[in-house]
Amino acid sequence: KVLEPSFGEPGQCLPLKGSKVYVDIALRTAIFPEAFTLEHVSESVAYDISSAPKVFRVFGWLDTYKKDATVSRPMTQFLLGEFAY
Repeated sequence: KVLEPSFGEPGQCLPLKGSKVYVDIALRTAIFPEAFTLEHVSESVAYDISSAPKVFRVFGWLDTYKKDATVSRPMTQFLLGEFAY
């Protein structure tokens, strides 16, 4: 559900507990993201929007995978952007 648009329908959200949560999305191949979208349901139909995410950060992982299975897989995390809704 994380990658599917909800078209603003109430109840089609991803419930996350706590003030800091993480969502990891692993892709099969490397990409260069051009945009990120965080959707909020409209205030006119929401029961309570006080818990909706307001600030989010997007990180990427650089996988320096080697074909030799005996070599470890070091990964480097880097910030792609920090956004406020």
